[in-house]
Amino acid sequence: MSEAYAYASPYRDHVNLGFYRGAFLKDSCGRLKGHGKAMRHVLLTHADDIDDKSLHDLIVEAREERKAALARRG
Repeated sequence: MSEAYAYASPYRDHVNLGFYRGAFLKDSCGRLKGHGKAMRHVLLTHADDIDDKSLHDLIVEAREERKAALARRG
């Protein structure tokens, strides 16, 4: 699972889009929720939520963090 950077957990009325190392993301819009050591999530309640630029930025940042971490490991 070291390559994974995000996950989706569907619920009846929403979806949590989680980030395994979300506590270390910039999150300038304050969208990330949670209080764990590393994991954070974004609560998505409408289909239009996936078009939000701040969500796109979080996904890209999480992916880049994982790529950099894996490159350091060799």
